[in-house]
Amino acid sequence: WEETCDAVDKVLLQFQGPKAQDDTAILKENKKIISSLEDNIDVIRTKSNRLKEEIQRRIQECAEQLNNKTDSIRAKQQRVEELQNEIDSIRSSTQKSTEKEKELKIKIDQYRDQASQE
Repeated sequence: WEETCDAVDKVLLQFQGPKAQDDTAILKENKKIISSLEDNIDVIRTKSNRLKEEIQRRIQECAEQLNNKTDSIRAKQQRVEELQNEIDSIRSSTQKSTEKEKELKIKIDQYRDQASQE
């Protein structure tokens, strides 16, 4: 490639003079810059791909943790509902027992009154 560029430089110098040689130097410099930019783009792509993979891995981990915590919360909510139902059942049973106790006390008092009258 270098030899070709040198040959082109000589030909241009013969036909167009020093201006053409300057243009060729600028062209070479531009090609070097483009090559450097392409190399940098490749490096940046590689780094960004690694970052994307890491971000996706972390998102997946967080999603799994969220699912686990959501399942745990659901199980706890279900247990709370079961305990609340049990509490309600005990309250109802206690209320019925209290009412039955009152009824029995009334009957006992009535029987005592009857017994004392006899």
